[in-house]
Amino acid sequence: MKQLIWLGCSAGLAYYLYRRTHRLIVRVSHRPVYEASATGLVIDDVGTIVSVNQYKMQTWLGRGSFGEVYRATDEHGESVAIKRIDRSKSKPKKLGRPPARPVPGGGTGDVNAVTREIAVMKKIDHPNCVKLFEVIFDTRGGRIFLAMELLQGGEVMHASNLGGKAYLTERAARPVVQDLLSGLSHLHSLGIIHRDIKPENLVFAEPRPRWGVIPWGALSALGIVNEPRRTVKIIDLGVAQACKVADDGDRLHSGQVDDSLLKSDGTPAFFSPEMIKAGAFHGIRADIWAVGVTIHYLISAKLPFEADSMPALFERVKADPPAIAAHASPVLRRFLHEILHKQPECRPVCASMIRHPWVTGVAAPPPPPEVSDKDLLTAVHHMEGTAITVLRAKRRFLALRRSTTTDASTE
Repeated sequence: MKQLIWLGCSAGLAYYLYRRTHRLIVRVSHRPVYEASATGLVIDDVGTIVSVNQYKMQTWLGRGSFGEVYRATDEHGESVAIKRIDRSKSKPKKLGRPPARPVPGGGTGDVNAVTREIAVMKKIDHPNCVKLFEVIFDTRGGRIFLAMELLQGGEVMHASNLGGKAYLTERAARPVVQDLLSGLSHLHSLGIIHRDIKPENLVFAEPRPRWGVIPWGALSALGIVNEPRRTVKIIDLGVAQACKVADDGDRLHSGQVDDSLLKSDGTPAFFSPEMIKAGAFHGIRADIWAVGVTIHYLISAKLPFEADSMPALFERVKADPPAIAAHASPVLRRFLHEILHKQPECRPVCASMIRHPWVTGVAAPPPPPEVSDKDLLTAVHHMEGTAITVLRAKRRFLALRRSTTTDASTE
């Protein structure tokens, strides 16, 4: 009897775990984005939203583009993030210069911006990009609710993820950059320009392991083992722009990508030189520049271009070379100089950046040493001196042999 009870409990537990895991896998990887009306909206006496349809609000998490984000649970007890967008209050901070003409594929006004964000998120299905599950429209209250994947690890550069340090080591930053490039490559392949790549928009999907049974922090600090790798996801597509991408080769050339933009949205400290100048620019190449600034901030907690005022910052971005951190490795230093190239067409794209030796962690053969004109001239002089010495020795040897032959014949 006990064996039957034990067998039944084991089977029930296995089925429960299977269903829970199956729902999670379907939710994250294969579930399409649904649209629904807010038929089950519950608001308490003080105006706080208690639940919307099958989602029960729990705690406030923060604010993103166009709205606030809450933690909630669905009817199965699964945790999700609910982004509430109030159309009457969605006025994001405008950064950069206004467009000289309407941006192709874009819109004017906050309503169109929210609609564009939803349309962009519907296209995305990648393990390194935040996933949208459902869109709920509250036409009476003028609100939109976005049910999204809940990310519990916090921002990459948050103090809880740095282990008491000010920035990440190159070893710790490498997997973060790998996930960033993987997710951004997916966005670019869909014709989506993020336009606001920065450390604040990189979030760990899982929380950092605590001490528990295995002291991951201490073992990692001693270099004995690495902490379990956590997935990094790109968030906040509030200013993302959809465009047409023809090809994603090793280098971007004119004609391959229809990503011409006129409006500089995002964070000014991550603007590329062409975004500051008047005229159109290519969004994908501007994203790549922001990746370079982000990588430098991850490994130093400093920007490669800094100034006391915004005009001075823009002048440095346009004219000065990047101030790479002194402790950066030579491989990373060369990599950042490639990414932060003033000419957009000279910057690599995600496809080639993913294969870079610093990103993969596989050491590339060292470049041939640079030889200056002075060193070359010195080497030539040494060769000339050696050649003259050899010729003199040969002449002496021949003269000595002739004299020896003459003496022998005389005798």
